[in-house]
Amino acid sequence: MKKSLDYYKAWIREYTRRLDVSTPRSPFNFYVMNRNPLIIFTITHGSLANLFYMSDVLSSTPATFIVGFTWDISAPKKSLRVAREYREYIQRFSATKQVMFLCNSQQELDALAGERVPCIFANRSIFQDESIFVVHEVERQYPAILNSRMGRYKRIELAQEIDDIAIITSECDHEYMAEMRRCFRSAKWLNYRTGIYTRLSAHEVAVEVSRAHTGLILSRQEGHCNASIEYLLCGTPVVSTPSSGGRDMFYDEEYTIVVDADPQAVKKGVAELIDRHVDPNVVRNRTLERLDRHRKTLVRYLNSVLVSANRPPRTVEEWFSKWNNKMKFFCEPSSFEVLVHSDYFERDVFYSTDVKAREAYPDLFLAFS
Repeated sequence: MKKSLDYYKAWIREYTRRLDVSTPRSPFNFYVMNRNPLIIFTITHGSLANLFYMSDVLSSTPATFIVGFTWDISAPKKSLRVAREYREYIQRFSATKQVMFLCNSQQELDALAGERVPCIFANRSIFQDESIFVVHEVERQYPAILNSRMGRYKRIELAQEIDDIAIITSECDHEYMAEMRRCFRSAKWLNYRTGIYTRLSAHEVAVEVSRAHTGLILSRQEGHCNASIEYLLCGTPVVSTPSSGGRDMFYDEEYTIVVDADPQAVKKGVAELIDRHVDPNVVRNRTLERLDRHRKTLVRYLNSVLVSANRPPRTVEEWFSKWNNKMKFFCEPSSFEVLVHSDYFERDVFYSTDVKAREAYPDLFLAFS
């Protein structure tokens, strides 16, 4: 395939910058998917520095890394960085380590495969727990709900023409939050029912999403997008703007509408979906079918790792029933050495940070204190 001028410009920029993978990047994260053979999941915005760190710690211990992306990496600027750092990684660690990258979109798959980086088309939405996000039998009382962190790239203001919208958010950009609170005076801010910010549990989010006729996703670019798949699993049709990053892999023309990035267009899209009276169970079941295809893609690869280690293959259910929702564990890099060979990820009560894990299971950390 003929490369574009933008590709060659990005190639020059990438291969003239200093390669720096010596320092772990924040937020450091990992999740042990399997202990024997060792298979570790991690996510990245693009840098592979944490992969280098973990592999150094593991030394000669064989391991397979499954790497997911938190942002669209289909553009040459991103994909070339991944490719260059991956080649450096293989030069150092190929004797005992292997890597497989999960792509959230066909565009990402094409970009990485074109650079001969090992990758499969398995959108990160596969790690969403559909037993948490279900269709709740409650009245659909909100015309629309928007579950979004408070960041400008989310373009929340595009929903300003919708009366009585419900909003779930997190406090990260306080200036933008203040702007949106002024912009959406009639909105139902579900985190502020008591007057102060309260984080909703995953179950509470699922109930509130089930109360909405539509769910909104308005960013131009991000990654697979948790909120989008949560809407669909709760049977809530989606109004989206054009986007890159892979959230549209689970969209269906019957219950999703992609509209221009304009407040009136968003309002019109909401009204159109409400008028369709889509069965929530149709939305959920078709979404599960799409998720199943992506899960099977990952499981085929994981089973090949097991078979190579003389272990029996597993079914999709056997693999996914082992893991926690979203498979996220954030920690200090030093906690990797403590927990990677422990049984922490198999314990009944799982915490998504090492701070809470240390409080709950001090025994795991004693040997390294």
